[in-house]
Amino acid sequence: MTHVLDSERTEALTGAASAAIEAITGSEWPTLLAEALREIEATWQESAEVCADIAWQARTAENSALVVLTPEHVTVASPDPVIWRTYRHLDLDATAATLPGTAPPAPARPTPPQCRAAAAPVPSGAHLAR
Repeated sequence: MTHVLDSERTEALTGAASAAIEAITGSEWPTLLAEALREIEATWQESAEVCADIAWQARTAENSALVVLTPEHVTVASPDPVIWRTYRHLDLDATAATLPGTAPPAPARPTPPQCRAAAAPVPSGAHLAR
C-alpha cells in the first residue's frame, strides 16, 4: 500500500507523534506510538521518520526507549508488522543516539541569498577578461 503524504496523512502522523509526546515521561509512550502508527497503517518510511524524532525527544526528556522497551519488544516478532517495526525503529534510533558524536537531526536551513550568489559558477574565461 502506497500512501501519499497529503495534508490529511501528515496530520495523522503528527497525531500519532503527539500521543507519544504527551506521555513521553511515562513508560507507555512507545506502546502509544506503536498503536497510533498501526491505526493509520504507517509505512516503514513513515515509522522511521516519526520514531527518529520521538526517540530524540524521549532522550531529551531522559526517558529513552532503551529504558522503557524490554528486549522482547524488539526481538519477539509481533503478529502486527507495524507494531514490531515501530519498536525496532525506536530501539535503533535510541541506540544510535548513544553513539559518540551523534546529535539530533538539525532542522533544514535555507541557503542565504548572499551564499547562493557567491557559490554561482564563474563563466569560463571570465577571470581573464579585464
